[in-house]
Amino acid sequence: MGRWAEADIRGVHFGGGTWYDGLSDFGTTIPGRSQHGFIQLMGVGNMVRNPTDVNLFIDGINNGVIVMPTETVWNLKVYISVMEYDYGVGDFTGKVATVEYSCMVWRDKVTHYSATPHKIHEFHSGFSANSFALHLPIVSNKIAPHLECKHTGKTAVISATFQYTQTKFQRTPII
Repeated sequence: MGRWAEADIRGVHFGGGTWYDGLSDFGTTIPGRSQHGFIQLMGVGNMVRNPTDVNLFIDGINNGVIVMPTETVWNLKVYISVMEYDYGVGDFTGKVATVEYSCMVWRDKVTHYSATPHKIHEFHSGFSANSFALHLPIVSNKIAPHLECKHTGKTAVISATFQYTQTKFQRTPII
């Protein structure tokens, strides 16, 4: 959506992307240079031990990962909801939680960096406090988010929404 948005990842993206260069009224247009958006991730965890790591994939598709653009910094707000269920016995168990994190990830031409996610809020019913911890490792320019679940029990469906603000630094398109 918007002018100069770039959508390499499934989600909703709002564009910007011009760079005023001081020599013209138009600047240099780079798709995705400055944009905002939302990316939906899903995971299912069978929490049989403490802790259990649940991988979060785009639209819940196995190996659906987020690729970091070159020379980019993202300000992330991550919203996670957890619902425990037990199919065939009691279905939805009533155990739920929501957690909000804030974080920054960036990538230049050779380096990837992910700051430790900072927890903003946590609400829970049926789970104990601090039952979840978000991890955002970057491997070969791919963000591989996973949620560490420090609760044993049944199976949980985990939904995560990444709200990002992106700034690209390239002066020429890399497309």
